[in-house]
Amino acid sequence: MEHVELIAFISGAAIAVAFALVLSIQRGLRADLDALARKVERKAEAQDAELEALHREVGEVSAHADDIGRRVVELAEQIALLARQQEQMLLRDPDGGPYMQAVRAACSGASVEALMSSFGLSRSEAELVVTLHRPRADSDA
Repeated sequence: MEHVELIAFISGAAIAVAFALVLSIQRGLRADLDALARKVERKAEAQDAELEALHREVGEVSAHADDIGRRVVELAEQIALLARQQEQMLLRDPDGGPYMQAVRAACSGASVEALMSSFGLSRSEAELVVTLHRPRADSDA
């Protein structure tokens, strides 16, 4: 029976060593798992912070876009108002426009350069107005 007892003792010792080895491996795996969990948690926190910052930025951009949209609408309304006012002014005084004033000045003997500087005409426009409306010398004299 000594052999059986020796085998039982060795088997028990082997089981104890195997159990100790399994516990050691389990502790190592647990430590690795805990370290990995902390690393994942830190990354998740960093991503949450980045996502929150992006949400704030999107909110700010959206607010700016709304402001720009309102300003565009205001400017469009102002342009339309100015166009209506300009049209009304032209209807009130059809002879007072820059071309009619330039024609009157040309009839009074104004030069091409004077028409360009005073009424904002291009050179060709001013030359045409002077050619058509400058006073002519009497050919009968």
